Amino acid sequence: MRQRVAIARTLASEPKILLMDEPFGALDEQTRLLLGDKVLQIQDQLKQTCLLITHNITEAVQLADRVLVMTYRPGTVKRMVPIELPRPRSSEIVSSDAFGHYVAQIWGDLREEASRGMRDDEAHRGGRASAAAARGRRRHRGCRSRAASSSPDAGRACAARGRASGCAARPGRG
Repeated sequence: MRQRVAIARTLASEPKILLMDEPFGALDEQTRLLLGDKVLQIQDQLKQTCLLITHNITEAVQLADRVLVMTYRPGTVKRMVPIELPRPRSSEIVSSDAFGHYVAQIWGDLREEASRGMRDDEAHRGGRASAAAARGRRRHRGCRSRAASSSPDAGRACAARGRASGCAARPGRG
């Protein structure tokens, strides 16, 4: 409901360009599709240009005439995908083969960029994060609390309770 009010408030001033940054991010998928229908109807009536920033591929294909896929780093335009679906559109278009083709095409580009980002993150951390995560998930001998052993102060938290819980971990050690 809040999202509808925010969009209505913005549209009341009849801007020539409507800027929408993750407008439906906090909504469930069904509400997102139905609210997208309303935005498409209003946009068609007011003949507005809309710049939509989203991480939701379905939302982008439903609402846009062009989708710009961005690269990981630096953030540049990797590809412009023209969305040639008939207008006026509604959420019913989501089940069409053409819609699925666009979603798959965009996901292919995004998957490449996300993979690049993950490889880059791993290279910068040098494997330290995964080793630290493995240590954090380990239980201390005799400790019944996984939560205590996954905190940054695992050894201290565990040792503080250690005498009562039978944990053999030494203070300050993970």
